[in-house]
This record gives sequence, C-alpha cells and structure tokens, in this order.
Amino acid sequence: MKDIVKLQQELEALENRRKELFVLQEPINKELVANYNKMEVLKDKIGSLRLGTSKTVDWKLLLDTDTGGLVYKRLDQELHKRGLFSGGSLPSTKQRCIKVMLTKNQLESYNKTVKAVKEILPFIKPFPDGEHVGYKFIDIFEHTLSAYGSYYMLINEKKHVYKLMQDRHHQTHKLQAFDSLSKIIKYVQFNHPYEN
Repeated sequence: MKDIVKLQQELEALENRRKELFVLQEPINKELVANYNKMEVLKDKIGSLRLGTSKTVDWKLLLDTDTGGLVYKRLDQELHKRGLFSGGSLPSTKQRCIKVMLTKNQLESYNKTVKAVKEILPFIKPFPDGEHVGYKFIDIFEHTLSAYGSYYMLINEKKHVYKLMQDRHHQTHKLQAFDSLSKIIKYVQFNHPYEN
C-alpha cells in the first residue's frame, strides 16, 4: 500500500510540474506567434520590393520558399494564368512545387501545359542529392485525387529522361520513362487527366 501511495505522490508531483511548465510556456508561445507574424510582414515587404513593377515574371523569386505570402499569392496568379497550380514545397531544393492539371483529349490543355512547363522548367532546381539527384520534380493533379497514390514527373533535361512516378503506401514506383517533355505530358493527359 505504501508503494502505491508513494507512486501516486510522484505522479501528482509530475502532473503539478507539467501544469507549471504550461504556465511558463504560455508567454513564450505568444512571443513565438508574434515573432512569426512580424517575420511574415517583413517577408511581404521584401517580396513587394523584389517583385517591383516589372512586367517580366521572376520565377526564381516566385518558387523560393523563403518568401512570404505576397510572393506565394503572385506565384498562384502566374501559374493559374498558365493552367498550372502550386502545391507544397521541397525542403531539399527550398522551392515551391508546381502541378500540372490536364483535360483529356483537349489540344488547348496540352499545348498550354507544355508551353508553361517549358517556361518554368529552367528555374526549377533539381534534387541536389539522394536517389533522384539531378532530376526536377513536377506534381500531377489528376482525377482520382491520389486515391491510388500520388503521381508526379521527374525530369532530367540533360539526360533527356522524363519519368512518370507514383508514390503509393510509402513506396515509389517508376511507371514509365519518356525521351521528351511533350511525350510524357501527352501520356499524362490521356492516362492521368484531371478532367475527362
């Protein structure tokens, strides 16, 4: 019985200390939130100055993850004009990801996507290391909404290799390889469109 009482006292002491730590942590959490908000305001000011009034699109800046919400909004606007979308980021390249979204059997969708990817591809950084070193990542937004896994392209322009990949249940599968951007996009449009 003494053992149970002693253990319960230890447990109560730990619970009391846990509550004390939460009280001590609260002002730190508030300061962290305030600090984050101030950083975002400054990032937006810097982003606004960097974007300027230029008519040309600075893809390097827009893809950079170290910029704030203003730059991210501009990226979304520029991608939407081209029929593309943004989604997520890659920590290894410190860049935001772009997504293609094609309509099946629609020539305009195909042409617009090929043109847009060719425009942006030079500014996408390849993986610096790992299994896919040298390859650039482009995500695919398709009609199953990743019900059977997520699909994406890995592109190595220097080697002229364009791979269609699938991640499913934490396993990566190469589904097919192509020798040109136009061929892989045509295949994606037919087999993994967003709309039919």
